[in-house]
Amino acid sequence: MIIGLVVDDGTIFNPSVLAHFDPGVFRLSIIASVTEVQRAPETMSFDIMLLATHLDSREFCRRIRANPLTAKLPIISFSKVDDLEE
Repeated sequence: MIIGLVVDDGTIFNPSVLAHFDPGVFRLSIIASVTEVQRAPETMSFDIMLLATHLDSREFCRRIRANPLTAKLPIISFSKVDDLEE
């Protein structure tokens, strides 16, 4: 069982995306608040972080890496573009 923390302050991890994660393999907890994420390593244990925030993901990862509890945690960052002109 892979325990994942999903950090999504938008709409990337909607029900149709989450349906692709087999519940027999993944147990996902979803957090929408970046403030909650900073406290998460102290209150829960997880194997992987799926990141989809509007923050600069590189800066967010630097913060996660600065914490000894999450320094080696695998992080997968997702993004989406709504406007092809961007």
